[in-house]
Amino acid sequence: MARLKNLKPRLAEAPGQLNKSASDYIAAIEKRTAAIEDGNDPIKQATRHIEEHGKYTEDEAKAILKAAEAQKAAQDARAKATEGRKGSIKGINDELRAIDALIAKYDPAAKAQKDYAAGVKAADAALAKKSVTATQ
Repeated sequence: MARLKNLKPRLAEAPGQLNKSASDYIAAIEKRTAAIEDGNDPIKQATRHIEEHGKYTEDEAKAILKAAEAQKAAQDARAKATEGRKGSIKGINDELRAIDALIAKYDPAAKAQKDYAAGVKAADAALAKKSVTATQ
C-alpha cells in the first residue's frame, strides 16, 4: 500500500502532464487504497472524508460522523445477528443428533429400518455402477 500512496508524487515528477483519464484512474486507486486502510469502517471513512475535504462546518462534520456511527451500529448488529443464527443452527443440529441417538437407543426397529434403507441405497448404487450384478 505504501507503493500506491507514493504513486501520485512519482507520476507528478514524470515528464509531461497526466491526461484526465490517468488522473481519474489514479484518484480511484487512491480511494480504494484508503478504503482498504480504513478496513471498511464507516467512522474511519467519514473521518478521512472530512479531513480530505475540510470544507464542512462543525455541525456538518458532526452530522456526517453521527451518520457513520449509525451505519457502524447497523453493521455490528448485523454481524451479531449472523453469529446468533449460526449458534441457533448449531443448537438445532445438536438437538437433532441427540434425538437420533435416543431413537437408536430406545427404538431398535427404527434404527434397523434406517440401516436397511441405507443398505438398499448402497446396493442400488452398486448395481447402477455395475460393480455387482442382480444374481450376486
